[in-house]
Order: sequence, then structure tokens, then C-alpha cells
Amino acid sequence: MALELKKGDNGFDINFTVTNSDGTAFVLTGYTIKWKAWPKNRPTSLVLDVALTIVSGVGGTCKYTAVAGDFDLPGLFDAELEMTQAGVKVSTKNFEVLVADSA
Repeated sequence: MALELKKGDNGFDINFTVTNSDGTAFVLTGYTIKWKAWPKNRPTSLVLDVALTIVSGVGGTCKYTAVAGDFDLPGLFDAELEMTQAGVKVSTKNFEVLVADSA
């Protein structure tokens, strides 16, 4: 299931929980984390590359506060969270983001 957002919306938090393959929380303590998104099947065309705030390192939770301009392009996008620590990069499985036109 895709994360669904409305075109142009901003000023709200988008919350994520990062988990390991066994379903336990991925410990984010000591990591920096980014959210990257690109048009469906075009991974070299990033439309979002932003830092997230860690809410609970041990709990694997983080958030992003949407700002104006983030979701101005409607469509279906692939995305991932990328965690980096001391030169080690770990990425989540890709997930879909649907940006829908507003009425």
C-alpha cells in the first residue's frame, strides 16, 4: 500500500517506523536518516532528498515535516529511507508514495 499525500499539502508530520527483516525496530541511534523519492521506475531522477528527525533511536521511529514545494508534482513515486553511520549506508525496501491532485 502506498503512502498517500495531497498535491501541495505541507506543514504536517509524516511518521515512519524503520524495522529489521524480522519485524523488530531498527535502532537508529547514531545514524543520520534521509527520505529519497523518485518518479516510478526512474531512480536516477530524485524529486525528494531530505533529512528526517529521529524521534526514538531505540524504537526506530523518525519523522519529516512537509514543507511547501515537497509534493507539488502529482503521480506515483518510489521511495526509500537511507540510514548512514560512520560510512555505512543501509536502505529500506522501496515503498510507493502517491501524490494525488487536490480538488
